[in-house]
Amino acid sequence: MNHSYYLKSNKEHNHIQLKIGAAAFVLNLMVLVVSFWRGYYFFIFLSIRVTGSIIAPFFDIPALKKMVN
Repeated sequence: MNHSYYLKSNKEHNHIQLKIGAAAFVLNLMVLVVSFWRGYYFFIFLSIRVTGSIIAPFFDIPALKKMVN
């Protein structure tokens, strides 16, 4: 694979994954606070599902790549 993400070292992968995970956590935390403040509890569940779907490839694909090689 020639994507720039896959050309990085494992240390850089971990750093990127940490940044993505932290950003997703902060986003979900903000949605949680706003959801409880406004009384719209459904949005926290929606937010967790959407952010999980978006960040999953960054955590799953590198692990699968190691299994194939």
